[in-house]
Amino acid sequence: MSGHPRVLLRLTSEFQLLVGSEELSVPRGVQRLLAFLAIAGSPVARSRVAGQLWLDVPEWRALGNLRSALWRLRRVQRPIVRSLDDRIALDGGVVVDLEELTRLTGNLSAHPDSDALSRVSQLVAARDLLPGWEDEWIIIERERFRELRIHALERASRSLLERGYHAAAMDAALAAVEAEPFRDSAQRLVVQAYLSEGNAASALRAYLAFRDLMEVELGIEPSDAMQQLVADLHPAEARLTHR
Repeated sequence: MSGHPRVLLRLTSEFQLLVGSEELSVPRGVQRLLAFLAIAGSPVARSRVAGQLWLDVPEWRALGNLRSALWRLRRVQRPIVRSLDDRIALDGGVVVDLEELTRLTGNLSAHPDSDALSRVSQLVAARDLLPGWEDEWIIIERERFRELRIHALERASRSLLERGYHAAAMDAALAAVEAEPFRDSAQRLVVQAYLSEGNAASALRAYLAFRDLMEVELGIEPSDAMQQLVADLHPAEARLTHR
C-alpha cells in the first residue's frame, strides 16, 4: 500500500475516520460498524454483526442495514472492510488507535522502557473510549480499556519519577486521578510528584483535598501509606482538622 495515505480509525475521546489528513464524515451506522469490527479484532459473521448493531429490528432488516453500511464504505477510495466468505473484518491496512494504545499499556505495565515512556502523553490524551456510546459491547470494552489505562499511567508515573521527569510523572498521575478520583494509589503519585519537585505546600493541599473527598463521599480516610507521605510536612494539619 506504499504511496497511499494511511487510514486511521480513532475510537478514544471521539470517533474519527482519517484518510491521511482528511477526516471522513460517515453516518452513525457506519461508525458503529467500524467500531464493532475494530473491537472484535478478528473476522465476524455478518449475521452476528447485524444482530449486535441493530437489535431492535427484524433480522432481514438488520442485514439490510449492514449491506447499506458496507455499500457506503465502498464509496471511500481506500479499502476499509474486507469480506471473508460470510464474515467481515477491518482491512489489515487500517490503523486503530485502540489497538496501539492497548499495546502501549501492556509495555508500560510490564517494563516501561524509554520508548514507551516517551509515548505516555498519547495515553494521557486518550481519556475514554467512545464517550456517550451506550451499546453493551462498547461499555464492556470501555471498562476494560479504562482499567488498563489507569494501571499503565500509574506505572509510568512511578518510572518517570524514578528518572527525574517530574512534570511528565505529574501529567500521568493526574490523568489516572481524573479517571478514578477515589483511587488512593493514583492520588499518592500526585503527592509524590509534588514532593519530588520540592513543592511541599502543593503536596499537602493535594492530600487535604483527597482526604476531604474520601470523608464526604465514602466516609473513610486515606490509606496509611498516603498519610505517611505527608506526616512530616505539617503533622497537626495533616492528621486533624477537616475545617
